[in-house]
Amino acid sequence: MSITEKIKNYLEKLRAMPEQKKKIVLWTIVVVLALIMGIFWIRGLKANLSKMGEEMGKIEIPEFETTDMPKLDLEELENQAKQSDQNDESGGNYILQEGAIE
Repeated sequence: MSITEKIKNYLEKLRAMPEQKKKIVLWTIVVVLALIMGIFWIRGLKANLSKMGEEMGKIEIPEFETTDMPKLDLEELENQAKQSDQNDESGGNYILQEGAIE
């Protein structure tokens, strides 16, 4: 018996099965194919991530000099905010939350 004859015989048996068994066969085939495809996908993902990790090691991130940046005095900012709230005639309620500026 050749492979094509075996396939034809299997399909004939499949056609003769009740609907419930056909669905079981179908979902079994779908799950097996999904597992096979998932294995290849995970292997490819692993290879791509390792390549990306190697390439990330080669990238040089520029460094910026931050010593020229002015330093913020948080106490002074809080005092200014409280003073502007007291001077505000419209009754606006602006609250400077602790830890909002770091």
